[in-house]
Formats: sequence, C-alpha cells, structure tokens
Amino acid sequence: MKTFAAVGVGLLLTAAQRAAGAMLEFNKALASSNNGISFQSDDVTPLPAKLLMGAAHYDDGSRLQCTNSHNVTNDMDVKVLIAVSKCLNDSSIAMIKDWVNSVDSSVYYEDGLSKKLKFDVAVVPGACEERTEKEKHGLGGGGSPPAIETRVLESDLERFVSLSPAGSDSNPVPITSFGVRYVPPVGVISFVNDQYSFTEVKKFELEFKVSAVFNFQICEGGESCQGRFENCIQLFEAVDIYAYNPFTVARTLDCSRSLTGGIPISYVEDDGKRHCFCSCPAGSKMVESENGYSLPSCSAVPSDVCPCVWSNHQEHGYRIGIDQPKTGPYDVCEIKQLASEHGIPVPFPTDNYVADNRRNAKDADNAYVSGLLKDGPHVKVATLPLNNVVFDGDAIPGLPLPKDCTDLPTTTDAFISQYGNGKNLELPQPYGQEPEQSRYSSWSDYQTKRQNKIDELSYHAYGKYSLELEAKDYSDEATCKGCLAIVDDYRPRNTTVCPVGFCDNTTSVCGGRDAPPTSELTIQNLFRAQGLVTQYFDFATKALNDRCTSEKDNRCDEQCFKQKDIFQGHYSEGKYSEGADFFSIDATVNAFLGNDAAKVSPLTETVGYETVVKQSDEPVRPGQCTRCANLRTKLQEYWVDYKCGYDYDIRRCSGDDDQTCQFEQCLVVNGDTFVDASATIKPDVVAESEKVLAQLVQKGFQTYTQVHRAVDCSDLNGPEKHEGECSFTSKISNLIDVNAQAKPEIGHPDVSPYVFWRYKVGNNGEWKLFGDDCLEKFTSADTRVYVEAWTQCGVTRKFLFSVNLHAHTDVHVCDEFPNMWYQSSVSRLPITHEICTYSGSDFAELTFDYHPNIGLRYSRDRLSLNVTQVECSLAFNDHTPAQLLHVEQESPEIISRFAIEALNNDVTAEKTPFNITCKFTYTRYDATTVKKKCKRRFEIKDCTKPEIDNPPPPQGECAFDECGGDGLPGPFEACGGTIVKSSPGYEAEGETMKAQTTVVTGGGECCQKCESYQLSCNALLNLPNAKEDISRCEPVSNYGYGDSYGNSYGDNYGNSYTTALMSAGHALLNAGQQNTDAAALLGASALIALVALVVVKRRRNAAATKLDTVEDDAYYPLLS
Repeated sequence: MKTFAAVGVGLLLTAAQRAAGAMLEFNKALASSNNGISFQSDDVTPLPAKLLMGAAHYDDGSRLQCTNSHNVTNDMDVKVLIAVSKCLNDSSIAMIKDWVNSVDSSVYYEDGLSKKLKFDVAVVPGACEERTEKEKHGLGGGGSPPAIETRVLESDLERFVSLSPAGSDSNPVPITSFGVRYVPPVGVISFVNDQYSFTEVKKFELEFKVSAVFNFQICEGGESCQGRFENCIQLFEAVDIYAYNPFTVARTLDCSRSLTGGIPISYVEDDGKRHCFCSCPAGSKMVESENGYSLPSCSAVPSDVCPCVWSNHQEHGYRIGIDQPKTGPYDVCEIKQLASEHGIPVPFPTDNYVADNRRNAKDADNAYVSGLLKDGPHVKVATLPLNNVVFDGDAIPGLPLPKDCTDLPTTTDAFISQYGNGKNLELPQPYGQEPEQSRYSSWSDYQTKRQNKIDELSYHAYGKYSLELEAKDYSDEATCKGCLAIVDDYRPRNTTVCPVGFCDNTTSVCGGRDAPPTSELTIQNLFRAQGLVTQYFDFATKALNDRCTSEKDNRCDEQCFKQKDIFQGHYSEGKYSEGADFFSIDATVNAFLGNDAAKVSPLTETVGYETVVKQSDEPVRPGQCTRCANLRTKLQEYWVDYKCGYDYDIRRCSGDDDQTCQFEQCLVVNGDTFVDASATIKPDVVAESEKVLAQLVQKGFQTYTQVHRAVDCSDLNGPEKHEGECSFTSKISNLIDVNAQAKPEIGHPDVSPYVFWRYKVGNNGEWKLFGDDCLEKFTSADTRVYVEAWTQCGVTRKFLFSVNLHAHTDVHVCDEFPNMWYQSSVSRLPITHEICTYSGSDFAELTFDYHPNIGLRYSRDRLSLNVTQVECSLAFNDHTPAQLLHVEQESPEIISRFAIEALNNDVTAEKTPFNITCKFTYTRYDATTVKKKCKRRFEIKDCTKPEIDNPPPPQGECAFDECGGDGLPGPFEACGGTIVKSSPGYEAEGETMKAQTTVVTGGGECCQKCESYQLSCNALLNLPNAKEDISRCEPVSNYGYGDSYGNSYGDNYGNSYTTALMSAGHALLNAGQQNTDAAALLGASALIALVALVVVKRRRNAAATKLDTVEDDAYYPLLS
C-alpha cells in the first residue's frame, strides 16, 4: 500500500503498498487527545512527493485507471492550523516552512469526501528564554505585567510571514484572535519551545474542541530542552519532524476492475492533481485476454535459473553490521556463525551420483589431515578479502553522505571521473590482511552439516570478502560465488559523565546563554575546575567502542576549544590539546603574571593630555580578570563503508549525534587571588608614638594602626590654640611601610610590579598615589588615612590608619591660686583678701598649701606634664619683694606657713597690704617648659581689742619698758618659723634705700629682761616638725608672774575671746533655722573658729609639753 502524506521520508514500498494507493486522514495513533494520552505512530512513513512521476511522460489513453471504494468528490477546502511559538528561532521557522510547502497540495479525505488541504498560521505568545535569562540577571522589569513580556507583537508576526503557503488568503495572526476571525480548524499542529506557549496552545485546543491535535516540543538549547511537556512529542532538532507522520491511509486504490494482478501507480499531473493508473509488478508483463471480453492480466516473465542463493545477491552481496560494544579486555574481534546468527543463506549442492549421503572414494577418516579429499569429490567453502581501493570520503567535496541514499558509480574510473581528484585521496588499507580460508568437506558431511560448515568461517577484521562454494564430483564441478561486507556500525560511546560547570555564592546565575558557570578563582576552585577538565577529556579517552576497532589513530572526534583569558573581552580559538591544562596552577598564574597588561596601573587614567588619579571607589571593573574555557567534542571514528558491487570503498568519519559533550567554566581572578599586601607603621614612627602614649594620663590607644604625635599647644580647637603649633605635617610614605608578596601557593619571587597603591586622608579627601612626594598636614585630633592595594584584577587589600594629635595638658593653676592660701590657726576654708592678726599678737599666720596636680586639666588624649619648680615672693606696698619659698622638685607637695608681721616700723597702719607672687614651672615629656605666674593681694588687720591693766602692773610695764624695741621678740611676738617683716627705707650718703620686705627664720629666742616672768617660744600648731610651724613668745607659768599673768591675762583674754565667738556661733545657728544652707556653712565656720580658740587655750595650758603627732590635735579630725 502506498501512502500519500503531508510529511515523510522516502522508503521502499512494501508488498501491501504496491497493491494499492491511498488517500489521507489524520493519524489517530499519533494525535494527542484532550484526555491527556499521546501515542507515537509506528506506521511506515510514506514516500515523499518528489518520488512521484509527472504525467507528461505518458499517454493518458494507454493507461488503465485505478478504482477505489470511495469516489465521492468535493471541492471544499479543509483548514489545519499551524500554531508556532513566538520564541522559535529562525532555523526552526525555516524547517517548518519547508515542511508546510511539501504538504500544501495534499488531498485530505474526510467523511467520504476528498478535500483540498489548506494551512493557516497562528503565532502563540510565549515567555522566551532570552527574557527569562535577563530577569535572572536582574536586568528585566520584574514588576511588569505578564502581557507586556509575553504578548505577540507586530514584529513577531513579521518573522512568521514566510510560513504562510503560496496562495494563502491570510497572514499569520495571534492565536488569541484566530477563533474570532476564522472557522475553527479540523486539526492543530503546534510547535513550541517553552511551557508558556504550550499552555496557550492547550487552552486553544480545549476551547474550540479540536479533535486532531499534534503538539511538538522543539529543543533549541537551554530551558527548551529541559523536561518534556505533557501530551507533547519532543523533537531534539527541528528536522526530526520528518520522522513523524500526522496523516494516515483513508481509502484504498486498487486495480481489480481494470488489470488482473496489477498494482496502482500514483503520479502528479502537470496541473498539480494526483492521478493513478494500473501496471504490472516487476518481473511480469501485461497480457490481453484472448476473447477480448476479459480484463487484461499480468503474467510472470520466465527468468534465468540462478546457480545458487549467493549468486542471487551478487550485485549487492550480504552485509553484516557490527553494532555491539566490546564487553571486556579479552573480547577479541571474531565474526562467525554467518548462517545461524547473521542470516547468510546456505547453498545446497546436489549431484546425481556423489550426493545422497553416499561414501566416495576419497572420503577417508584422515582425509582432512592428508589433504586427499580435495582430489576426489568434495565440497569446498572458501573466502578471501577483496582488497579494493579506499578513498577518504571526508576530503572529497560534494560526496554524498551514506544516509543520503544517493547511488555512486560502481567503478573506480567512474568515481574518479565524477568526483575529480579522488585518485590523490587514495588511502592504504585501514586493517590488516585477512588470510584466505578454504575448508573441504565430503558431500555427505556438508549436506548433513551444511549450516555448520558456513558457520565455521570466521573473520577478525572489517572488510569486504568473497564467498565461494565449490561442489565437485569425479568429473565436473559447480561454483557458487557471493560477496560479504562486514561493516563497523558501532560508534564510540561515552562511559563517563560529561561534566557540568559550577558556581559559588559570588554569582547569582549559574549557566545560561549569557551567563556561563562562574566562580571565584581560589586554589580549591582551581583544583576543582581542573578536575572537571580532566573529566571532560575522559569523556573521549574512556569511550567504549566495538571489539573490532583499533583505537590507535582511528578516532576523528570533533574537537573545539575556545578560551577567554584574563583581560580579553571575547572568546578566541585555542589549540585543543592546551585545553587539558587550562586550569592548572602554572597556566593560570602565567596568564596573569605573564601578561604585560597586568603591570599597568589601574589607578590612573588619561584626561586630555594629563594623567590623573582615578577618584572612583572601584577603579577596576568587576570581573575584568575572568578566565573561561569552553570545550566541546563529539565522539567520532574513521570507518570504511564497505559495499559489495563496488570495486572501491570509502572511508568515513562520523559518530552518534547524542555522543557530544560541552563543558564551560569561568573563574574570576580577584585582586587578592595571586598576591597579598601588607601595610604597617614604620618602626621609628611606632617608637615615637610610644613615647607620646607614655605621657597620656589614660590608656586605650595603640600603635598598630595609630600614629601619635604631640603638638605644641594645649587645645587643638580652643581659644588657646595660638600658644603653639597645633598641626603635624608629613608624607604618608614616611609614616607607613607597604609591601606586596605572592601567595604561598603561587611561588613567584616578586609581585610588586603588579600591585599598585593609593591613599587618601580623611573621608572626603582625594585619592593619591602612594609614594608621591605629597606633604599632608594634620590638624585634627583624629584623622583617618585610607591605604589600598590594587591590581588590574581588583582590590588586594584595604587598610585603615589614623593620625592622632595630642595637645599638652592645659594649665589653669592661677584659677586655683586663691584656694592655696588659708589660715591654719583659724580655718582650712579659703580666706578673703583681708586677714586678722593672730589673737593677741602683731602678726598674721598664713598657710600656703600646694598640690602638684592642682590647676591641671587632664584628658585621656592629652599629654601629661609635671610641675618642677615653685617660686613665691612677698612684697609689702612700696617695699621691695622678698622670696618666700623656692622649690625645685618634680611634682612636690608643698605646705608652708608664714608669720607676716603688720607694719610696725616708724609708723603703723590700719591695714597692712601686701602682694604674693608665685611662679610655677611645668616640664613636658620633651623637656620643654610652661611657666605660669599667679598673684594675690592680702591686707592684715588687727582684730584684737585694746585692754587696760591686763596684765596688771608691773608685768605690763616690764613688757613695755624692758622688751619694747628690743632685738628679741617680746611677749606674744613671733619667734619661730618663717617670719616676714618690713624694713624701713633710708637715705645715706645721697643714696636712697627703698623699704625692704625681709624674710627671716625665727631662732626660737625671746626677750628675757623681765624678772617677774620668763618667755618661752611655743609652737602655734604643735606640728611634728617644729621647723614647719609658727612659734611665738609666751610667759612660762612656773614663775610667779606667769600664774597671775596667765590667770588674769591669758585666761581672761582667752575666755573673753572664746565667749565672743561662742555667742557668734549661737547667733549663726539660730539664723540657720531660716536658711539651712547658710546655717550649715556659717555654723561650721563658727565651730572651726571656736575649735581654734580651744586649741589655743590648750596650748597655753600645755606649753611645756610638745605633742608628738598631729593626730593628737582635735583640730584636724574636725576639719577632715
């Protein structure tokens, strides 16, 4: 039965096809039904239209017309919808176009009617892979409505205009409008490559209840080849559509009514219409009936009697294709069992005498050994190689491929004549010479074991061999000859898995059209990538072949190696063998270090004619140093297409289409991949910083990333900044050492030419090249310095340093100077400028109390300093000054007391004014000094009222008469400690001497001119060190004068003064009821004053007894 089809490849007609012709209907076995079940057709694919002959070569009157069971015709057309996804590429569109053109004129049979087959084209929306990949890269509009991304645009329709068959009344339209504008089709044939398009097709088929549905999924690489859509036939290439036939036989054509034994012959008339006539099959001829009434018939033509079964196939011989792999190392090449396994027919010789199981004269038991059998009746089976010329088919332009089924010339001369320089492409025999085989058998032995005799022939190489059977009786012989071609039909197949590239967390997409597998280049990833390259080459080297193929020099794999090396923006062809070590450490390191571009600074650029430093935070483009390898191979081998009937053979190079492997991997070289960098503060800078830090009051600083410098001022930002230089100037290269070294696994001695440095000062500073002669001025307490190391592949390392400026501790000693002075005999509290004389005396006691830290305003980031000298002087008004004290010592604690006499030379005064000036010298860590001069004015006032006859005469007169004006102090005058006096000025010999302020140290002696009593120099405060105390002359109670003087003068004096202070204290305490704070303060003052008088009283009573420690005096606990 011959099938007229819309789609197909040419096949030989079967017996059933020769018997009748056929019309078409949809192939229900291949169509996909809407219940989710699909089948692939097993029908024999019919002959293509190009094999039909035109009617112009025949006379219509001489033909006998075919008949069929359905002869109703109709001129109506039926429409089949070709639904194509907008995402298909141009190659697939062209293939579909050729297919449509080949079936456009076919006749379709439906419901007893013959109808013209017409095709309409509809374009299906789709989520094309290119758009999807962009979204994966984050380049697409992720929030856009789906219609914007998937709809069929006008530009899409223009791509598919070529699909509309010639004479079609419509251009491609979107499938969404097809059902509105047109009558629904009788069938749908769809071609899609994405799930979205397939869903749209299914929606259309269900909506319009199309019963005949053929859905094809075309693989175009990428996601279109991943998975299989439901109810869809997957095509790995668009050309695979020719392997499927969506139509099948609908009616039968025969010759039973016109030619007995005839067969229908179909053809296409010049008008494009299909016709059929009846003819006799090959080997027969048409014979007219003798009576003229019967139908003509076909009669067999007598043929020559063939001598044997082998001779019947002498032209094309027998072909054995080896298509099984080698099963193991001991699986040797041996082709045998020709009859039992490979179907080679067995000739059966006969003879009228020596056959029929008879024993002949030479049929001895030892015939095979002695060789006598060949001299008598025997049957000989022999084979020998036919060593023909072999041509290199791949080197001959225009030579058809084996699958093209194109007949080649059978002779060498004709082949060379047709294909030119074939003689120059003659190859040596690819396999070793197979020796001739001859086996003799007796007639009886062969006839009873004839299949075994043929099976005993064995071959150990591919080739073309002659077959010969010689049957000999006593007088004559018969020969049967044939040809056997043993051909390699097994192509190398992989035994290992084709590797897949890998990605790491630094990339978002792994693989794809525009994003090959990419990972960071680390030693681990380098080993991993090289391992995958080795696995890739194992795909070919460990491939499995058949047992008769020698792997040595027999492979002709397709091999392609493309590389994109560091600093390259595109792939370039590379030597395939070099791809095996592409990701080795040596090759990868040399790709960077051996490239001159790596020695060019990435930190500068040319603007106009000037080279400037880039100010970008990322001066190197990410991924600039990406190294990629793209390896592709297809397993192929050389094989000879041996064919009987030809006196030459052709060597081919081919392989199975599914035996391909493609591997792509990219590794990104970063700035720190091959090199490492370090930046440290210079040792001498660290040493200087440590000196500065040693002078800070508080710690918490370090010298690893901080540079510390002292500045010659006390406030970096305050009003006293002008006191000294408050900045630090230096080159960054004078502060910081930078160094670059290769990673240990690289082993390169010097990588400094590949590492470039830059720095900037402060967050808003400009980037500058490290090492330039630029002086940087630092004025802030903390200034950041950013240092970076870069290569052409990116940043190697970033460093952060800081320059810390430290001002000296601010000295405000003069602010505290007034608080350093008080009267120990009265109160520890600070005093006003007006002070009283000591009770009953003409001098005022004044205490100077100095702590070395007083007036120093410390801070954790300021430098400490120490007082090293204190020098004080006192001057009465209109007097020259005198030195009170002079201390040269580091951080001394000073408490000094002075007895300052009221003016008593020449004239007295209501108040005795005087000034005290102190100079404080502070020494910094660098031996420089800071001096502060402080002044304070005081006035001495006599606070003791006059008395009459106290002490009573004659004691009072004695003190006046005998001791008044004496050189030694009289009663209650200062006699010990540091005493400040006034010396009057004078004029002598024309020279005027200004009044002098003098400071003397009391010797402890008193005036002893009064017989009635004796004076003793007693300490006022009873300090452990009498030299630090103030003493005055007081009567000794052991004398008679002393008792009456003490009772009448001392006691009364003391009691009256005490009573007065007690009264004042009560008044203050009463006032505190209205003001608590004032009461507390004034009450405390009164209490202290009272205690002071109590102390004075106790000292009067215990003048002869010295206390050893200050703790025995109740005065200090009360003040503490």
